[in-house]
Amino acid sequence: MPEEYLDNIWKSMCEELDKLELDDDGQFINSEIVNKFTVSPPIVNIGVCAMETIAIKQAFPSLQNPSVLEIGGGYGNFCHIFNHILGYKDYTILDTNSMLRVAKKFHEITQIQCNYIPTEDYISLKEKKFDLLVANVCLSEIPYQHVLNILECVAKNCSRLFIIDADYKIVDNLSKIFDYLHQYFEIKQVKDFVSLQKNSFIYLGRKKYV
Repeated sequence: MPEEYLDNIWKSMCEELDKLELDDDGQFINSEIVNKFTVSPPIVNIGVCAMETIAIKQAFPSLQNPSVLEIGGGYGNFCHIFNHILGYKDYTILDTNSMLRVAKKFHEITQIQCNYIPTEDYISLKEKKFDLLVANVCLSEIPYQHVLNILECVAKNCSRLFIIDADYKIVDNLSKIFDYLHQYFEIKQVKDFVSLQKNSFIYLGRKKYV
């Protein structure tokens, strides 16, 4: 059976994204379809991304000039803000072709250098090492087996992780995903830094070295 990369809701949203006109002024980030799956309006999104990046900076003070992998990068604003606050050696976004098309245009406008990998090509990341793995409210929205396949490919080669998502203790598939991640990371929920994304929690992880 072919691997399922998207559920039916996201398949429908990707069809809408493919029809979205990407203007050179970046007004497409204000569109209804983009606002369906990102914190909106964009000015609020900037604030949320900035606070989350600061949380990473505080949690990992030794993180300098990192190589970053983001699963589900949206229209690319987290990468954009991360670059301004922390900077990076290289940044890779793994997402659908429909979403990567939007992120590429946004980064073209904002002059951000980034690598883009279609989600079905995750295997190409198998030999790549990353200092930080970011997953911002996406692991619970991707078909479980596909998430697991991605993590089996990349998790062991990542030194740190930053996840924002639902309460993994009560979401069945997310619980299984965290069970897998616990093999490689010491993970804690951040109690003193509240996520501004509704019903979401911040999780930080450091690689276990045996």
